[in-house]
Amino acid sequence: MEAEERKQRKLTRQLRQSTLPADKTLSTLDTKRFPTKVQRQIAQLCEGDFLSRQENILVFGLPGRGKTHLVCAIGHELIHRGHRVLFTPAYKLVQRLLAAKRDLALEKELKKLDRYDAVIVDDIGYIQQSQDEMEVLFTFLS
Repeated sequence: MEAEERKQRKLTRQLRQSTLPADKTLSTLDTKRFPTKVQRQIAQLCEGDFLSRQENILVFGLPGRGKTHLVCAIGHELIHRGHRVLFTPAYKLVQRLLAAKRDLALEKELKKLDRYDAVIVDDIGYIQQSQDEMEVLFTFLS
């Protein structure tokens, strides 16, 4: 019973730390909104094998098509499989990295982010694209 309670507390803590929207799970995802090719890949992505291969997953599409819900649902499933996940809008990530750079702590901040098995960066196309923003984002991605 104690082991099960610890496992549940860990899961709750990881879900909270991930900052994933609680309502965007696989059970609330309408998979029929996606092309058949995407529908077939969802279960495979939820397994998380791409993490061990250190592969990135990129999701593109028009606004309002369910991209954020899809990646959040995958993130929830990865957490339930024991992976550490962080969900963040791109602008918040860039602000976080710019603040760390300003404080001469960029390397430390990147190490913190590197502790996650998966970092879901949402709405990457909406950042300003100034030289400093692109530099810290490129540093993170590389």
